[in-house]
Amino acid sequence: MAHILVCPDSFKGSISAPDAAAALCRGIVAARPDANPIPLPIADGGEGTLDALCPPDARVAVAVHDALGRPVMAQLGLLGQDTAVIEMAQAAGLTQLAEHERNPLLASTYGVGEMIVAALDRGCRHLLITVGGSATNDGGSGMMAALGLRLLGVDGQPVQPFGGNLGKIASIDVTGLDRRLAECTVTVATDVTNPLCGDRGATAVYGPQKGANTEALALLEAGMMNFGCLVDESAGRPVMTVPGCGAGGGLPLGLIAFTPARICSGIDAVLDTLDFDKKLEDCAFVISGEGRTDGQSACGKAVAGIARRAQAKGVPVYVLSGSLKCDDAALDALEAAGVRGVMSILDAPCTLEQAMQNAEAGLIRAAGRLARMLIPADPREAGLRHAAAHLRECGAVCVSVRPGDTPRCFDGSGIAPIVRAMREDARAFAGCAVADKIVGLAAAYLFAHGGAAAVHGEVMSAAAEAWLTAQRIPHSAGAVVEKIINRRGDGI
Repeated sequence: MAHILVCPDSFKGSISAPDAAAALCRGIVAARPDANPIPLPIADGGEGTLDALCPPDARVAVAVHDALGRPVMAQLGLLGQDTAVIEMAQAAGLTQLAEHERNPLLASTYGVGEMIVAALDRGCRHLLITVGGSATNDGGSGMMAALGLRLLGVDGQPVQPFGGNLGKIASIDVTGLDRRLAECTVTVATDVTNPLCGDRGATAVYGPQKGANTEALALLEAGMMNFGCLVDESAGRPVMTVPGCGAGGGLPLGLIAFTPARICSGIDAVLDTLDFDKKLEDCAFVISGEGRTDGQSACGKAVAGIARRAQAKGVPVYVLSGSLKCDDAALDALEAAGVRGVMSILDAPCTLEQAMQNAEAGLIRAAGRLARMLIPADPREAGLRHAAAHLRECGAVCVSVRPGDTPRCFDGSGIAPIVRAMREDARAFAGCAVADKIVGLAAAYLFAHGGAAAVHGEVMSAAAEAWLTAQRIPHSAGAVVEKIINRRGDGI
């Protein structure tokens, strides 16, 4: 059966991308039990990318310094044997600082460099560095200093690497740069195209939100221009005008100049890391989602990146959104990008606070509605619904349904009737969807070996659920309980 890729971004302030993906999968399976949704949470290369790419067991905590030089534990993502996901905001994030502490004149990316060193020490040679949410405006000087670059003043003495000191740097010494960087592929993920300096540069566009006043902005811009020129001179080529060098307070500058780094669209970097194009093979459709879908969604955001890749493979994309603000032009742009449809996860009027608090439930319901629209009902489903009603009405122990058949009922006490049926025909349930009031381990075992295609119960034991999962038999239950005591005494 073709699978469904479930690829939501985070719903910021409400639900993470992994939790959103899990909720969508639950909704799909509840509506269409035989569906095969594959969760693949994504991010656009900014904050939240680590959460999307690396589950907790694929991370390590490393001791680094925050933007103000204070000790902090940062999460470093590890994928496979040699790939590291380094989220800039883990060490130099704006949200790590209280409002009164925000001052890009004193902030440094030194901790980001420490994260890179930690990745190199662990043998990683593929580095994905996500840029966004930074408190810094130091041109990446702190990061490069942690990697061995020496910043020297007119007196030849080292200059501390933070935003307010960039104008004091007179020369750069690259001889001490960590040689392991030459062995690496470095991808800087950002959707920002700003150059380092100027009206669209790092300081002018992003400095105010990091706490810089008018006087500080002038000092930072002059310092950034000085540092950028020194980097260009040392690299022997123009770097400061490269689109994207203004991201993260200029973080990519030194990486582009002195390492084998490239700047890549954030969503493309994430999708490449997830091997997304390969996962599109034999995919029926993609479900994505985001907190707000509007006119910007088709302009480089995660949804647009997913849709563009899927469209190239002929796979339709549907978007479930917490908030919709799409006029005809926005919908036309999304459609041109490959989005087949956009739906809200809300099914009743509510406040923003209520919507954010109930995002998980809304995603489950919306995914169910979408699944019913897109996936034809299995012929067994009508029979199962009838079977469930039969269970409630007459207390049948087990009901089995083959495609196109009316329900076959096993009345009796405990599991004995099922045993009798299997003695008559070892594959008594082959191709059947089976509904049973109470599914314990013994029943699950018999259903599995009887060839059941799916199992549904009003109550199911945790052991039965685990057994059915191991046998890859689709299953669902009204409730899962830790233990079911066999009171019938039938010896099984």
